[in-house]
Amino acid sequence: MLIQSLHLNGYGRTPGRGQAAYATIEGIVAEARRVPANSPHVAHPIEPNLVYGVDPIEVGEQAVALSLQAKDRTGRKLRSNGIVLLAGVVSYPMPISCMGEFVSDYDAYHLWRGMVVDWLKLEHGDRLKSIVEHVDEDMLHLHFFSLPILSVDNRLDFAGAHPGRCALNDAVAGEFARQRSRLPTPKR
Repeated sequence: MLIQSLHLNGYGRTPGRGQAAYATIEGIVAEARRVPANSPHVAHPIEPNLVYGVDPIEVGEQAVALSLQAKDRTGRKLRSNGIVLLAGVVSYPMPISCMGEFVSDYDAYHLWRGMVVDWLKLEHGDRLKSIVEHVDEDMLHLHFFSLPILSVDNRLDFAGAHPGRCALNDAVAGEFARQRSRLPTPKR
Protein backbone atom coordinates (compact mmCIF):
# COMPACT_ATOMS: atom_id res chain seq x y z
CA MET A 1 0.00 0.00 0.00
CA LEU A 2 1.26 3.48 -0.81
CA ILE A 3 1.52 5.69 2.25
CA GLN A 4 3.47 8.89 2.27
CA SER A 5 3.39 9.01 6.02
CA LEU A 6 1.62 7.49 8.95
CA HIS A 7 1.89 9.08 12.37
CA LEU A 8 0.46 7.73 15.63
CA ASN A 9 0.49 9.55 18.95
CA GLY A 10 -1.17 9.28 22.34
CA TYR A 11 -2.99 11.99 24.28
CA GLY A 12 -4.26 12.59 27.80
CA ARG A 13 -6.49 15.24 29.35
CA THR A 14 -3.48 17.52 29.84
CA PRO A 15 -0.26 17.73 27.79
CA GLY A 16 2.65 15.52 28.71
CA ARG A 17 5.99 16.97 29.77
CA GLY A 18 7.49 19.05 26.97
CA GLN A 19 4.37 18.92 24.79
CA ALA A 20 2.49 21.89 23.35
CA ALA A 21 -0.62 23.14 25.15
CA TYR A 22 -2.88 21.79 22.39
CA ALA A 23 -1.46 18.24 22.68
CA THR A 24 -4.46 17.03 24.65
CA ILE A 25 -7.54 14.92 23.98
CA GLU A 26 -9.64 18.06 23.57
CA GLY A 27 -7.05 19.83 21.41
CA ILE A 28 -6.44 17.01 18.95
CA VAL A 29 -10.11 16.19 18.35
CA ALA A 30 -10.95 19.89 17.97
CA GLU A 31 -8.20 20.27 15.34
CA ALA A 32 -9.39 17.21 13.44
CA ARG A 33 -13.01 18.40 13.62
CA ARG A 34 -11.95 21.89 12.47
CA VAL A 35 -13.46 23.62 15.49
CA PRO A 36 -12.92 27.38 14.93
CA ALA A 37 -9.60 28.66 16.34
CA ASN A 38 -8.18 25.12 16.61
CA SER A 39 -6.66 24.98 13.12
CA PRO A 40 -4.46 28.08 12.81
CA HIS A 41 -2.21 26.23 10.34
CA VAL A 42 -5.08 26.00 7.81
CA ALA A 43 -5.78 29.16 5.77
CA HIS A 44 -9.38 28.24 4.88
CA PRO A 45 -10.66 25.39 7.06
CA ILE A 46 -13.30 23.11 5.56
CA GLU A 47 -15.47 20.78 7.62
CA PRO A 48 -13.93 17.30 7.45
CA ASN A 49 -15.66 14.33 5.86
CA LEU A 50 -16.60 11.60 8.32
CA VAL A 51 -15.33 8.42 6.65
CA TYR A 52 -15.93 5.94 9.48
CA GLY A 53 -17.42 5.82 12.94
CA VAL A 54 -18.49 8.73 15.08
CA ASP A 55 -17.59 12.41 15.24
CA PRO A 56 -14.10 13.02 16.73
CA ILE A 57 -15.61 15.23 19.45
CA GLU A 58 -17.64 12.22 20.64
CA VAL A 59 -14.47 10.11 20.70
CA GLY A 60 -12.80 12.81 22.80
CA GLU A 61 -15.66 12.69 25.28
CA GLN A 62 -15.35 8.89 25.48
CA ALA A 63 -11.59 9.23 26.04
CA VAL A 64 -12.03 11.70 28.89
CA ALA A 65 -14.58 9.38 30.53
CA LEU A 66 -12.13 6.46 30.19
CA SER A 67 -9.29 8.50 31.67
CA LEU A 68 -11.34 9.31 34.77
CA GLN A 69 -12.03 5.59 35.39
CA ALA A 70 -8.62 4.19 34.48
CA LYS A 71 -5.81 3.12 36.79
CA ASP A 72 -2.10 3.01 35.95
CA ARG A 73 0.12 -0.09 36.09
CA THR A 74 0.51 0.18 39.84
CA GLY A 75 -3.23 0.52 40.48
CA ARG A 76 -3.27 4.25 41.16
CA LYS A 77 -5.62 6.73 39.49
CA LEU A 78 -4.37 7.56 35.97
CA ARG A 79 -2.54 10.90 35.84
CA SER A 80 -4.22 13.70 33.89
CA ASN A 81 -1.54 13.43 31.20
CA GLY A 82 -1.84 9.62 31.03
CA ILE A 83 -2.39 8.43 27.49
CA VAL A 84 -5.93 7.35 26.69
CA LEU A 85 -6.69 8.58 23.16
CA LEU A 86 -4.65 7.24 20.27
CA ALA A 87 -4.74 9.52 17.26
CA GLY A 88 -3.07 9.12 13.93
CA VAL A 89 -2.73 10.74 10.54
CA VAL A 90 -2.22 8.95 7.24
CA SER A 91 -1.28 11.18 4.29
CA TYR A 92 -1.82 10.49 0.60
CA PRO A 93 1.49 10.61 -1.33
CA MET A 94 0.45 13.30 -3.83
CA PRO A 95 -0.07 17.01 -3.18
CA ILE A 96 -3.58 18.31 -3.87
CA SER A 97 -2.07 20.79 -6.34
CA CYS A 98 -1.03 17.83 -8.55
CA MET A 99 -4.38 16.03 -8.35
CA GLY A 100 -6.27 16.03 -11.63
CA GLU A 101 -3.27 15.98 -13.95
CA PHE A 102 -4.41 12.48 -14.89
CA VAL A 103 -8.02 11.39 -15.23
CA SER A 104 -7.38 8.53 -12.80
CA ASP A 105 -5.90 10.64 -9.96
CA TYR A 106 -9.10 10.81 -7.92
CA ASP A 107 -9.97 7.18 -8.64
CA ALA A 108 -6.53 6.19 -7.34
CA TYR A 109 -7.03 8.37 -4.25
CA HIS A 110 -10.42 6.81 -3.48
CA LEU A 111 -8.92 3.33 -3.87
CA TRP A 112 -6.07 4.30 -1.53
CA ARG A 113 -8.52 5.77 1.00
CA GLY A 114 -10.59 2.56 0.99
CA MET A 115 -7.49 0.43 1.46
CA VAL A 116 -6.30 2.60 4.38
CA VAL A 117 -9.72 2.43 6.05
CA ASP A 118 -9.76 -1.37 5.67
CA TRP A 119 -6.22 -1.62 7.06
CA LEU A 120 -7.07 0.62 10.05
CA LYS A 121 -10.13 -1.51 10.82
CA LEU A 122 -7.97 -4.63 10.67
CA GLU A 123 -5.22 -3.10 12.85
CA HIS A 124 -7.45 -1.52 15.49
CA GLY A 125 -10.64 -3.62 15.37
CA ASP A 126 -13.43 -2.42 17.65
CA ARG A 127 -11.06 0.09 19.21
CA LEU A 128 -11.15 2.23 16.04
CA LYS A 129 -13.78 4.87 16.73
CA SER A 130 -13.48 7.50 13.99
CA ILE A 131 -11.80 8.36 10.70
CA VAL A 132 -12.16 11.81 9.14
CA GLU A 133 -10.81 13.09 5.83
CA HIS A 134 -9.21 16.52 5.44
CA VAL A 135 -9.15 18.15 2.03
CA ASP A 136 -8.13 21.68 3.10
CA GLU A 137 -4.34 21.32 3.42
CA ASP A 138 -1.52 20.69 0.93
CA MET A 139 -1.92 16.92 1.19
CA LEU A 140 -5.11 14.89 1.38
CA HIS A 141 -5.05 12.94 4.64
CA LEU A 142 -7.07 10.93 7.11
CA HIS A 143 -7.17 11.40 10.87
CA PHE A 144 -8.08 8.32 12.88
CA PHE A 145 -8.91 7.82 16.54
CA SER A 146 -8.72 4.68 18.63
CA LEU A 147 -9.45 3.97 22.28
CA PRO A 148 -8.04 1.23 24.49
CA ILE A 149 -10.39 -1.09 26.34
CA LEU A 150 -10.89 -0.70 30.07
CA SER A 151 -10.18 -4.06 31.73
CA VAL A 152 -12.06 -5.45 34.73
CA ASP A 153 -9.35 -4.04 37.03
CA ASN A 154 -9.73 -0.57 35.38
CA ARG A 155 -6.44 -0.75 33.55
CA LEU A 156 -6.21 0.36 29.92
CA ASP A 157 -5.64 -2.48 27.47
CA PHE A 158 -3.79 -1.14 24.43
CA ALA A 159 -3.40 -4.55 22.74
CA GLY A 160 -4.31 -4.10 19.11
CA ALA A 161 -4.64 -0.33 19.45
CA HIS A 162 -1.04 0.90 19.79
CA PRO A 163 1.83 -1.45 18.89
CA GLY A 164 4.35 0.49 20.98
CA ARG A 165 2.20 0.54 24.12
CA CYS A 166 1.40 -3.14 23.63
CA ALA A 167 5.12 -3.99 23.42
CA LEU A 168 5.86 -1.87 26.50
CA ASN A 169 3.12 -3.61 28.48
CA ASP A 170 4.45 -7.02 27.39
CA ALA A 171 7.99 -6.05 28.39
CA VAL A 172 6.88 -4.76 31.80
CA ALA A 173 4.77 -7.88 32.39
CA GLY A 174 7.75 -10.06 31.45
CA GLU A 175 10.03 -8.17 33.84
CA PHE A 176 7.52 -8.53 36.69
CA ALA A 177 7.21 -12.25 35.95
CA ARG A 178 11.02 -12.66 36.08
CA GLN A 179 11.23 -10.76 39.37
CA ARG A 180 8.44 -12.78 40.93
CA SER A 181 9.92 -16.11 39.96
CA ARG A 182 13.42 -14.88 40.87
CA LEU A 183 14.80 -16.19 37.65
CA PRO A 184 18.05 -14.63 36.53
CA THR A 185 17.72 -12.00 33.81
CA PRO A 186 18.74 -13.43 30.42
CA LYS A 187 22.25 -12.43 29.28
CA ARG A 188 22.44 -10.14 26.27
